Amino acid sequence: MKPVNIELQQAMTSAWQNGKNFRRPSAAVIIERPPEATEFLVTDAWLPDIISIELDTDIESPGKTFTITCSNENGILSADYRFNKYGNVRMFHEVPIPSPWRNVLLPETELSIHFGYNGNFMRMMTGTIDNVNIDSQGRTIKITGRSMYKKAISNTLQPKDTYVIQDKNMNVGLAVEELLKNVGLKSVVFNLKEPGSNDPFIVTKKMGLRREHPADLITSMVDSTFTVLIEDQMGVVRMKNVPVFSRTSKAVYTFDDTIEILESDFEIDDSEIFNAILIKCGKEANRFKSTSIFRNIFHGKSYRETEIEVPWADTYEKRRYVAQSLFNQMAMRWRKLSITVPAVLPLELLDVVLVRERISQVNWNLHIRGIKYSYTSDGLFQTLELADNTGFKVSNPEHLPPPPPPPPSDLPPFTVTDAKISIEVWDFSVEDGDRMHVYFNGRRLKTSFFIRNKPFTLNLPLKKGANVLKFVGVSAGTMATLSGRFRVRRESGAILYDAGTLPDLEMARTNIISKSGYYDPKKRPAKTWVITRV
Repeated sequence: MKPVNIELQQAMTSAWQNGKNFRRPSAAVIIERPPEATEFLVTDAWLPDIISIELDTDIESPGKTFTITCSNENGILSADYRFNKYGNVRMFHEVPIPSPWRNVLLPETELSIHFGYNGNFMRMMTGTIDNVNIDSQGRTIKITGRSMYKKAISNTLQPKDTYVIQDKNMNVGLAVEELLKNVGLKSVVFNLKEPGSNDPFIVTKKMGLRREHPADLITSMVDSTFTVLIEDQMGVVRMKNVPVFSRTSKAVYTFDDTIEILESDFEIDDSEIFNAILIKCGKEANRFKSTSIFRNIFHGKSYRETEIEVPWADTYEKRRYVAQSLFNQMAMRWRKLSITVPAVLPLELLDVVLVRERISQVNWNLHIRGIKYSYTSDGLFQTLELADNTGFKVSNPEHLPPPPPPPPSDLPPFTVTDAKISIEVWDFSVEDGDRMHVYFNGRRLKTSFFIRNKPFTLNLPLKKGANVLKFVGVSAGTMATLSGRFRVRRESGAILYDAGTLPDLEMARTNIISKSGYYDPKKRPAKTWVITRV
């Protein structure tokens, strides 16, 4: 729970936001001056004529989203507003007036949102504008955007070398910090260590290629630990330990349906619950089970297992830690309660609250997984997404034999999460008649294909696990060797490995039976390439 001054605490004591004036809800949006706003003569200013504000944050991502709607009479908030643009006299009573808001409300303009009661405000978030929509008929302007963490979601990495993280032995916590720093985000992290032994969690591989989004890399690391990333009201991303939940945990606030609960929705759902998890790290693997899930949720009638590969879980204790973390996340999705209440501004994610609601019969402690704020002329409210304050434990694990090793790869193997990739292949030298067969997972894709200077594309649907791409030489052409160059693209079309990043395809000019460079059919050279999908 965030600290709050005594005046604001007193102003929130009225559940229905009425009575004395000091309990009247208030909101402020402070806009920072963008460089192109030459008529905006101050460094920052309050956004006028606010009609409504919606602000949404949850535990699944550090990023927050917002929507602000303002009255826009005469278009004075429009980015293209220009004084006297339509002459001295407008329709009816409207006359042109000067406005400093020209070129201000544009994408990437920075702002901060503050909620409070009367003159006592609390800063809720710092972010930038994504989209501006002007409704001429309704004479309003709608501004949507995200908090500063959007830099990690939308911006791409710019490594000084090939990778942002060059050290394979870097701690996972410090790797998160480096990835965020690369896109201009401040963070507060700590070294992640294995409970008991204090062995560090290390990344085990280089990461952070150009054009990758840091949020994609960070999510895969943080989700497998007892930590979350939460962005504070100043735009700083903070790493926090997920507490050990129990119904006896002390609640910081109590909500009662006879006093302040305006709406309530209770849900019990086991669709995302598993009672067994196979944790893999290379050749090592352990299966972990939760007897409490099997008995108390599935009532001994269902068996559900999932699998996850965690590169840094290189010991049994680390794999057990990952399993416990994943079971803990499942606990958050088991029993869920959503309540709408007058806004209690100091509440924050992971706070424990006590809820008493007679229809659902909820009368226990829950923790906050999401907060949605709504400010209108009707008042200032928040919808709290709550989860049962219960954790699921790991039972005795089963040791499994190591998985079979992947097939050998002549070209450097790589791992992706995409269901499909494409590989462009071309002759980077003179077109001299190089030809080859192409096989993928045992099926022939191309027969005696002529490798030209113009790239041809192999579209490859990937199965889970190892996929084998095989090139078989048919002809080395009239000059030198059979050669080719590669470019690998993700399913989205983004470049995963650009030309020159990977070694070229080279097949020696041996066992040739003709001047045109054809290989002896019984002694054709071959190169394999293993691509693993996880």
